[in-house]
Amino acid sequence: MFLRNIFNNLRKYSFLIKQLVMRDFKVKYKRSVLGILWSILYPLLMMTVMALVFTNMFRFNMEGTNYLVYLMSGLIVFNYFSEASNSAMTSVVGNFSLINKVYIPKYIFPLSKCLFVGINFVLSLLPLLLILIISGDEAAGTKCYINIYYLLLPFIYFCMFMFSMGIGYILSTISVFFRDMFYIWGILLTIINYFTPIFY
Repeated sequence: MFLRNIFNNLRKYSFLIKQLVMRDFKVKYKRSVLGILWSILYPLLMMTVMALVFTNMFRFNMEGTNYLVYLMSGLIVFNYFSEASNSAMTSVVGNFSLINKVYIPKYIFPLSKCLFVGINFVLSLLPLLLILIISGDEAAGTKCYINIYYLLLPFIYFCMFMFSMGIGYILSTISVFFRDMFYIWGILLTIINYFTPIFY
């Protein structure tokens, strides 16, 4: 019964969710010449910088592994989780004036934020795909190839989305009563980043 009510509300407020996601895009790329193209260009430029740093300055060598693709994959996934959880955490407090005026289920706001960040994540996979194709050395066994396992990407994305949204719901609830959570979560994300094997 509870789940049915949630799905009914999602169907009922689907237009609002769409408008909230579109609003986030408009706000993020407001007065930007390239607009939404930055969703692809920004991760591509960041990957280029990381590629130059880690292939010239820090020469990490992982036998049989394309370190650049390994690093970029980890960074993109962690950045998605970080941005989605941060955005979801501030979504209810940020839309407090709207919530006070009309009845809207509160879980709509963290969901719309996770969807917005999710769209950016999917767009950032395009530069990663480019790096994957052009980088690596076949002789050293570090060349990457597209194979059947890439069909698992939608499932992996779904798991990431659900996990980020779950954390986002918890954080958005806590932050309504405990505003210090905004600062604490930033510190926790930094700790999590260094505890995950992204760089090493």
